[in-house]
Amino acid sequence: MQCPNERSANVGNLIKDGLEVNHQYSKSFEFEKDINNYFKSAVLEDLNYFSFLRPLSELHISKLFSKEEKYHSVFTSCNSAFKIQEDKRVERWCLNCDKCRFVFFSISAFYG
Repeated sequence: MQCPNERSANVGNLIKDGLEVNHQYSKSFEFEKDINNYFKSAVLEDLNYFSFLRPLSELHISKLFSKEEKYHSVFTSCNSAFKIQEDKRVERWCLNCDKCRFVFFSISAFYG
């Protein structure tokens, strides 16, 4: 499960030459503001782009998603499922990466 635009996406993960770098910029509040300004100026003045998930933590999103059982058999968040090289992709889950482990533990915490 990739938690798009959730609260932690605003946190940079590297400081380079005194500049904070966020590899998730496209999910950050900064991006949300930037793209919203672009849309308003170049596309449609009344268009408001925002993330409903922004105020939620990843665990809160996991808790909500754990109750949506109809989607459990079709979703994935494994990074190996989205590799550019097709021969390196997995069907849905590799079951061996940090992302698979995180998603499993964060969702399974709310089963029961």
